[in-house]
Amino acid sequence: MSRKRTPKAIELRKAPKQSRSRQTYQVILQGADRIIRRDGIQKLSTNRVAEESGVSIGSLYQYFPSKEAIVAALIDQVFEVEYQHMKLRIESISPELGPLQWLKEILGHCFYRKQEDLVFRKALIDLMEAVGKVPQALRFYRQLSELIWLNLHLKFKGSTTPAISCETTIFFLTYLMSSLAHSSVDENINSINKELLIDEIAGVWLNLMKIPNTK
Repeated sequence: MSRKRTPKAIELRKAPKQSRSRQTYQVILQGADRIIRRDGIQKLSTNRVAEESGVSIGSLYQYFPSKEAIVAALIDQVFEVEYQHMKLRIESISPELGPLQWLKEILGHCFYRKQEDLVFRKALIDLMEAVGKVPQALRFYRQLSELIWLNLHLKFKGSTTPAISCETTIFFLTYLMSSLAHSSVDENINSINKELLIDEIAGVWLNLMKIPNTK
């Protein structure tokens, strides 16, 4: 799955609209998810996904023209789910934390996951270019950056709107989030001090936003 496919081979054949078709669509994605986590991306094929999902290959092909289309849909779904999880995570953090600990709570979850989650994330990250999802990934990282940025301003500066334009900062933070996602699945990540790494990333973030790096 290393070479980039044409848009037609990656796009959905049709979007699920009725309740039953949406259920079938989700069952197919769940089957693909299990295969990637359990057996690795190399074992993914439309036939195996259909078998794992308990649907006919014809039903699968109603929505997905290829395994790349399945991966592309999985990536879109992960972006949506992880954005909602980030919002919930922000809402659940103790209001007593200072800016450094607050941000470490937000960013740290990327580095502390089950092994199967890391395998799954790495597979999708590695395939983003092949399935044409790099622009969507950058939009996702920007949305996460804006969400964290706004909440930091509201909590520690008392406003959602800073006095100076933030576009340069958001641009930088977008690529910082992208680097964070890629580094979290790096094969060497377990050989370094994750706590120190998270501390350094949070410090850079606060410095860019001109928020005192307090405990």
